[in-house]
Amino acid sequence: MVIDIRRLVGEVAVRTESYGVSAFLGHEGPATQEAGSHPVREWDNRMAVPARAHLLDRWLADDTARPPALHTDRRHGDAADGLNVPVLVAHGLFPLIDPARRLNREPLASRSVPVEEVAGLVHSAVLSSVERMSPRVKLMLEELNEAIVDSDPAEAALVTVVDPDTGEAVDGEVHAVLSFGDELIRVSVVAPGADQVRVAADPACSFAGHWCDRGHPLAPDEHDMAEARLRAVCAGTVLQALLGCEGHAAFKVGWTRHGLSPGARGENALDSVRTWWGETPWNHEYVDDLFTHYDSHADGQNTPVSDEEFDELSDTAAWVEKECVSLGGPTASSRSGPWTLNDGMHLLQIAGFSEEVAHLRTAAHDTAVSAVGAARAALAPELLDELVSAPIERIGGAEGHLMLWADADTDGRFWRSPDGEVDVYDDPRRLLAVGATEALYLRFQGETGA
Repeated sequence: MVIDIRRLVGEVAVRTESYGVSAFLGHEGPATQEAGSHPVREWDNRMAVPARAHLLDRWLADDTARPPALHTDRRHGDAADGLNVPVLVAHGLFPLIDPARRLNREPLASRSVPVEEVAGLVHSAVLSSVERMSPRVKLMLEELNEAIVDSDPAEAALVTVVDPDTGEAVDGEVHAVLSFGDELIRVSVVAPGADQVRVAADPACSFAGHWCDRGHPLAPDEHDMAEARLRAVCAGTVLQALLGCEGHAAFKVGWTRHGLSPGARGENALDSVRTWWGETPWNHEYVDDLFTHYDSHADGQNTPVSDEEFDELSDTAAWVEKECVSLGGPTASSRSGPWTLNDGMHLLQIAGFSEEVAHLRTAAHDTAVSAVGAARAALAPELLDELVSAPIERIGGAEGHLMLWADADTDGRFWRSPDGEVDVYDDPRRLLAVGATEALYLRFQGETGA
């Protein structure tokens, strides 16, 4: 029996708290942090600047011999009295501008300037430090420039700083702060060679003011995985904007070590993965998302259904637990028709998956052209590679040990509509990749995002 979930539970929505910065990064604050001591901040449109700055920093490191470094921070704080030095220090934007690199800058003075000047100086600081830019770096630099201007802060300021190790004022760096009344965002461009040795800490500790000032040390292989995951998170954040998705968290990335035996093959491997999958937070989160629904009232306001109404759906919820989150086997290829919200994920062939990713690169570009124009759309395939291709290659390893599931149509399409474009209006779709030691879980929410 096929049950129309939408008819029973209404429009699918996403719990706001599941897209808070901590939850979105998959990285909670330190254990000593007092409960409620920090406000829950959503992964919203204010993440546009930090996400672009972070990804630009990583692409510069990949594509440039002696790149400048970009450091970004987002803090909760009241700047009603203006962006003066005491406010900047009190809210944690200085002196430690990047815990992962142990880089300190003490603020000397702050002056308000138009946001266009801030964007221009950040742009010029990067441009003047790089002799030859790769195409993707150049495109991302333009994205950052536009995101800073479009953020429309209540105030923007430039900060002059001193190096506490030498006691001398630092020239050739840009430290910009944007104030939104209840939040502050800093973007710093530091010249090549100014960084100290990077600490092997979880990059989520220092991304967007995540309050982990000392960082969580990671083993080298775990650090690489954490770095790659944060890059994918940022890439998905930029890509959803280029595709015209309304949900700020349209792409959510999960990446972890699964702990399964690497020697399992065939049905044994399938059974092991199914057992593991049933216990993952990802599995339960998907069910929660399906049943966090809203009734639309005449006044246009959305309110959660009552506990009594929710309890009436318990039988349907049990069905969803069994069917909608199941992992299909090889026989799934015998089904026909498009994927629907009632289906579980279906096992994909590696060759077919590679072909679909190639189609997605074209679809992402064409959809972005319609949404944001040809100039910005050229970045979409690069972002898709960062979100999907690079992570899949990493977890598959040299031997290509990989199992893939997706909310895919009969012909292997996922995230694409029948006309070949990325379906930003589609029901939430998932992609699960399980390698020898790691697993990747991508969720695309389209316009049903946070």
